[in-house]
Amino acid sequence: MLISQKLKLPSTAPFGKMSSSTKLIVAIRKRPLLLKEKEEIDCVSVSHPTVRVNECNLKVDLTKVIANHDFKFDFAFGDPDNTEAVYANVVKPLIPLVVDKGTVTIFAYGQTGSGKTFTMEGIQKAAINDMVKHGKAQGKLVYNVSYFEIYFGKVFDLLNNRQSLVLLEDANSKIQVKGLVEQPANSPESILKIISFGNSKRSTSPTVANDTSSRSHAICRIRILKEKVVVGTLLLIDLAGSEKAQIGQANSRQRRLEGMEINKSLLALKECIRAIDAKGPHIPYRASKLTMVLRDSFTGSGEKNKIVMIGCVSPGISSTGDTLNTLLYANRLKENKPVVIEKVEPIKLEGFPLKIEEIPEEKEESEENNQDLKRLMTTLLREDKATFIMMKAAEDVNRGAQSLVKAHERYVKEVNKVAATEKTLAGKLQDLETNDIDECVREMEFQLEQHEAAQRRLKEQIAKFKKKLHKEEESSRYFMKLNKN
Repeated sequence: MLISQKLKLPSTAPFGKMSSSTKLIVAIRKRPLLLKEKEEIDCVSVSHPTVRVNECNLKVDLTKVIANHDFKFDFAFGDPDNTEAVYANVVKPLIPLVVDKGTVTIFAYGQTGSGKTFTMEGIQKAAINDMVKHGKAQGKLVYNVSYFEIYFGKVFDLLNNRQSLVLLEDANSKIQVKGLVEQPANSPESILKIISFGNSKRSTSPTVANDTSSRSHAICRIRILKEKVVVGTLLLIDLAGSEKAQIGQANSRQRRLEGMEINKSLLALKECIRAIDAKGPHIPYRASKLTMVLRDSFTGSGEKNKIVMIGCVSPGISSTGDTLNTLLYANRLKENKPVVIEKVEPIKLEGFPLKIEEIPEEKEESEENNQDLKRLMTTLLREDKATFIMMKAAEDVNRGAQSLVKAHERYVKEVNKVAATEKTLAGKLQDLETNDIDECVREMEFQLEQHEAAQRRLKEQIAKFKKKLHKEEESSRYFMKLNKN
């Protein structure tokens, strides 16, 4: 029955050329079934530009039924199409722009195990070779390579011992990555060697889908300089694995929080790209660290600024949920629906009361940051309430952890101050001939009270944080319950 539902057209239909005015290109690549998936049913068929997913469901009377989901994209690649075909049709026409004052940003997106890292590695090798080849016609060029990752909302330099980096926004709204190391190179081999070293430093963790899943967004930036002036930029971004359906199934809170941080940044990325494609008046790039570092890719104008999203999908029936999520994500990138901050009334979801106003304000962030975050959460609340609950709880835990760290730092300072005073008092007690013993005892009692008060304040912060952890646990169970229904 499933075979009869597949697309009849050949998956090797001819690919067309994109208009030079097109800023956003969305492509999908389906990988073939792997040997370990020999028991799986292939439920994805491709006939450029259409991708069809055959979803197997059960009716109320337990009768099996197949639902067909069709999506159309700028490019769609099936089993017979190798990485060279993806590169030749999607990326290669854009490479001349990189050495001609252009900015080309390429994303690989999809669930863990869908072939996105494999695809990105093949594309980056071909792109770098062609970039240097085109660059020779421009004279002597230097290729400055930086490579960093965003993990758990923090930025780390993969070329400098994973040093923590700070994002700063200057007076011109430009995002600067403070302390980021750039390594100069002058050949494809030297560039790829630098990238290979950075890849070895990426954060990986075992997940339900993969024992060595990439849990960070890896961003390789190559700036081309001629006589110390930037004449082009190539950004190659391997996004972290996106397994929405498996977040609630994670074995540990660490993996769940990891997954929600990934989803938050992917949602922020989607909203930025949608705003670009819709030519919206505002691009909410401040909603996540990922979108902040890509600000220039979003705000650049002209025909020499291009964004490519390559969505990778797994064909097996067990991956149907994640495959549909990937395709829906890619499909929404070109939905011309402006995102606005709406007034959200309090809602109640099976005993789980939520308000958009509950999103805590961060006093240290700018008003623009808060507005972008609210816009992000408003969109999520409208489109996916279950994930909103998980993301809200994860945000509370992350913020609570930061508050607890600051509270502990204050506690250590207070305790050290008390200890220094007590040491001085102990010295006075050894010289009772010149010091008032009653005054020393009173002062010692006062210092003990200060110590106890500091402990009490820290315990209160710990109790508040434990409540947030409990709420995150509850939201995870709620998320799993909704996904089962």
